[in-house]
Amino acid sequence: MREVADAGWSADEVIAWLDNGDAPQAVRRPSGFLARRLEHATTLWPDAAGRARAVEAARDSQRAEHARHVEWEGDWQMPRSAAVLAEVRASFSRSVPAQQEEPGMGDVVRTDDGLPVLEEFTREQIIDLRRDAEKDPSVIEFTINTAGEVYARRLYSNRLVDQAVNRPVRSGLMVMDRRWGSA
Repeated sequence: MREVADAGWSADEVIAWLDNGDAPQAVRRPSGFLARRLEHATTLWPDAAGRARAVEAARDSQRAEHARHVEWEGDWQMPRSAAVLAEVRASFSRSVPAQQEEPGMGDVVRTDDGLPVLEEFTREQIIDLRRDAEKDPSVIEFTINTAGEVYARRLYSNRLVDQAVNRPVRSGLMVMDRRWGSA
């Protein structure tokens, strides 16, 4: 360990070096473990430039590992590409059997995207949809993800969409009062 300290290694450089090997299941003497693991470190990484590259590679590796885990966590995200979104919608329409329309919804005119034309809804239908969305804001989030925020605002109102977008994020383990992007 003295060689590493005398060479002026930073904590990040030591951690990057230690990440190169497999960690043992149990460590009885941490000082002995470090001494053994750092034994030839200065021989293999003699200059600061090489150590800096190794630290950056270790950080990239940690970022990549984190990104792989984040990719699979949380709810499914709608594709951002319009072309991919169209393919997803077409795929769902082919694979999902035709669902029974809600009463009074069968005669609604639809756009090319399959979205109901809002002007065709009756006042009572709009009131019912807004009441349902107020009870379950995830309906608004789904509409935003599938039809876009402008459509959702026209259908549900600016007030309800703002409430749904700004509501606390919940999971089975915790409640956060703001989304990750604003942290």
